[in-house]
Amino acid sequence: MNTEINVKNAENNAIVLRAIERAKSSGTTEKAGKILMSFAAQAANYEHKIMIPDYDGDNVYSLEKFVKFTQAVGMNSLHFLDNYTVSILYNLLNQKDKKISNKDTNAICCVDLETEKTYKFRLIYGASTATTQSSSTRNLLAAVGILKDYQPKKSTFIQLSDEPRHADFLKLFTLANVRERFKHESKCTKS
Repeated sequence: MNTEINVKNAENNAIVLRAIERAKSSGTTEKAGKILMSFAAQAANYEHKIMIPDYDGDNVYSLEKFVKFTQAVGMNSLHFLDNYTVSILYNLLNQKDKKISNKDTNAICCVDLETEKTYKFRLIYGASTATTQSSSTRNLLAAVGILKDYQPKKSTFIQLSDEPRHADFLKLFTLANVRERFKHESKCTKS
């Protein structure tokens, strides 16, 4: 797998290369590797700092999510994704305007947090976990180009991008597939 990437944000280069190395060591398939390089190139050109470093004090969850996301796309399966990413993305795709507030992404991850909207899948995790995990999911989805005009620490909502290249992968987020994904999950409520 070629790991040379031209980047706008030099700080992201090391982050992306660590994600690639982690993917290689976790047995990423050739197809997933090619998809990883495509997403890595997008992420490397993302103008904001990607919160995907290793264990150096920033959000380590985004690195894991980046690798899992690449595997999910490469294998065309939701089973590689973490619960938070599946829940947030499923609920986002099922909003008429394809838009969810950051506050509601937290509420999707923690049923104890209030929301005025009804979401099909919500998770039963603590509020502090929910804010960290929803933040890392938002950063991941922005870095791989699934979100439109998202700026960490500035945006108050997430909105689905119009990019058609994600259309095939996003088709996996049907009610039946997500129910199957959460079938044995005790940390998820289904409304």
